[in-house]
Amino acid sequence: MKSKINFFHIKILVLITLLLVLVLQKATAQDESVKIAITPFALNAPEDMQYLKSGIHDMLETRLSHDQDVVVISEEKTAQAMQGMQEPLDENEAREIGQRLGADFVLFGSLTVFGSSASLDARLVDVIGNEETFTFFEQSETIDDLVPKINTLSRNINAKMTGAALAAISAPVPAPQPSKQAQAHPEKMIDTPIQAETDAEGKAMSAATIGGVLSSQFWKSRTYKINIHGLALGDVDGDKKIETVVITGNQLFIFRNEANKFYKIYELKKSSNKYFIGVDIGDINGNGISEIFISGLTPQRTGVSSFVLEYDGKDYRKIVDNSSRLYRVIHTDGQPPMLFGQDFTPRVEKVNPIYHLHWSGTSYTAGDNVIAKDSINLMGFAFGDVFNRGSNSVLANNYLDRLELFDENGIHEWTGSEHYGGSTLSFSIGMTGKGEEEFRYLPMRVLLKDLDQDGQQEVIAVKNYELAGRALKDFRV
Repeated sequence: MKSKINFFHIKILVLITLLLVLVLQKATAQDESVKIAITPFALNAPEDMQYLKSGIHDMLETRLSHDQDVVVISEEKTAQAMQGMQEPLDENEAREIGQRLGADFVLFGSLTVFGSSASLDARLVDVIGNEETFTFFEQSETIDDLVPKINTLSRNINAKMTGAALAAISAPVPAPQPSKQAQAHPEKMIDTPIQAETDAEGKAMSAATIGGVLSSQFWKSRTYKINIHGLALGDVDGDKKIETVVITGNQLFIFRNEANKFYKIYELKKSSNKYFIGVDIGDINGNGISEIFISGLTPQRTGVSSFVLEYDGKDYRKIVDNSSRLYRVIHTDGQPPMLFGQDFTPRVEKVNPIYHLHWSGTSYTAGDNVIAKDSINLMGFAFGDVFNRGSNSVLANNYLDRLELFDENGIHEWTGSEHYGGSTLSFSIGMTGKGEEEFRYLPMRVLLKDLDQDGQQEVIAVKNYELAGRALKDFRV
């Protein structure tokens, strides 16, 4: 009887020991798992598509938690950790959220829906900071295509966190076909598709396909919480490296991209007496350091107030200030940059010619007129061999957001029927009969560039879709 009782006790002890071992193994495995917090994705979409916000979170949580080595922190805890923060997040805020939650990684991003297409932008931040931030950017032609994109995103996030090989993000781009654009219609030179491709490591890239020829791959920075009015690239400090100059309505920043880092090297003090509308870069005075030309308006947007910056070896100083002309620098392959100007008085109804500007040794001096037409503003002006026929032409967005073409003598050749541009930057043209201030929208930039290096210029133009269909003259959304 005693031996039976002892044997029964032994069996109980064995069962208890096994249970403890299993519990400890589970706890150990959970401690070794990678913890990730998924923050709500910023959604840029119509009101009737707001369901996508929670849908993306649910799909990512389901797919990421499927991996036994990954633990997804609950949505409720993540929301608590985000208190006091607003979308869109940046990397520092994501890292702070991760520290509050004890997470190893934090995922944040955005989804933009335009018409039937969508673009997905996601960033995976290593909270400790030992790993580079993983970026994912992909476009889909339909909303239905989002599901496979999210599946691929989930696989790549798991691979990044656990060290597995990255999945292929998109199908390879078809072999390029020769382009025939020597005498192409300007609108035909613009309407070309955007395709995606994958590099050898499987990282998401986007590339423009022009006439079937693949151009350079795009690089994408992090998201900045500023309203960018203009951007230009050039060597602005004479170090033989390319800097990026960015302007807002009243700020100027200079960034440098090197060693896989994009960081700010200079910031101009906020301006209270100017409203910036354009930025250009070019070494016009020939001293080896490119000047920064800022086209601007007065704060009330009733007049022009532009300035020019140049690096003197220690700081960026104004060599021109409170100028009443707009500036535009045109870069042509194999040629020195060309500077153009336009005297512009918003509230005066007159034709303001666009002219060449030259450095006289002490100032920028006006040269020959290029074109004089009341519908053409320098901000939407391009100059070059548009048709690849050995002579320069003017191609510009007019105030109605239609392209106009002029020959080298300023003779009108063509006006497009399609709308391009769609800027929200405007200037005041005076008071209406009802006593209300009336504004006119500035045209957006047009660029001429041989993107595929076939010796022929391509036309690069923005095509923004305005929700009101341009029916509201003084209001754009």
